[in-house]
Amino acid sequence: LDVGYVSTSASAMGAWMSDPSLVGLDGYWVLPDYSDDNFREYASLEAIETGSISRSFELEDDWAGTGHVVRNGVLYYNEEGSNELVAFDLETATELMRRPLTGAGFDNTFPYSMGGSTDIDLAVDEGNLYAIYSTTSAAGRFVVSRIHPGSLAVMDTWTASSQLKHHYAGAFLACGVLYAINYSTGPLDDYCAYCEETTVDFSWNWSTGATGAPGMIFTSPGGSGSMNIGAIDFNARDGKIYAFRGGYMGLITPTWD
Repeated sequence: LDVGYVSTSASAMGAWMSDPSLVGLDGYWVLPDYSDDNFREYASLEAIETGSISRSFELEDDWAGTGHVVRNGVLYYNEEGSNELVAFDLETATELMRRPLTGAGFDNTFPYSMGGSTDIDLAVDEGNLYAIYSTTSAAGRFVVSRIHPGSLAVMDTWTASSQLKHHYAGAFLACGVLYAINYSTGPLDDYCAYCEETTVDFSWNWSTGATGAPGMIFTSPGGSGSMNIGAIDFNARDGKIYAFRGGYMGLITPTWD
C-alpha cells in the first residue's frame, strides 16, 4: 500500500471522497471533523491544494464520525446522536431520505479504536451501498449490511464470526472483502495514536465467511506526529484508498495479489 497524493486540511480529522460510480458526479468532497453540518466540494485535486471551493453545503443536522460516502451523486451519512442514515442529493442540495439502521450502535457504543463516533461506517463496493457497524446481539463484532440506496432499507446482513470492531483503527471494503487496519505497536489493545505505519491485520469475505490475517503494511498520510486515522475508503473508479489522518488527506494505491 503506497501513499501517493497528500494534501493538508484545516481540520485535524474528517473524511474526504470522490464518487466511485461510473455515472456519478465528478469532483471531491471534504467533510471536516467528527461532527459538523457544513462541508465543501472541490472540482479537482489542484483545487483542494489552492483552496478553491466549488460549492459549500449545509445539512439539516450534524453528522457523526467519519463514515460518510458518496454514490451516484448522493451523500450518505449517519446523523449525530442516532443510528439514523441520511441520503443527501449533492446536485440539488436537498435531503432525500432518512431511516434508522435498526440495532446499530451509536454515540461511541461500537466505534473504531480511536473513538470518534464512527459507529456506522458507510461504503460502496462493486456498486452497492454497505454499512459497517456492530450491534449488541453481535457482541461488538463486525457487521456488514447491504443498504438499498433509495429507501435506505437493509437488504442483507452478515456478522463476522470473530474480531471486534473496536480493536481496529478503521476498515474498508474492496471486491467483497472487508479489510481492517490495526493501530497498535503490539497486541491489539496496545493502542498507538501516533503510529504512521501499521498493518492490515484482518480480512473477511462476508459472503463466504472466510477470514484471514493479511499482514499488509499500511502507511497512512501524515508524519509520525500526526494523530488518529479518520476515514478510510476504497474507490473502485480510480483504484485508490482515500485516507484522512491528523490533518492530512492522502490517496493510497493498493496492490492486490
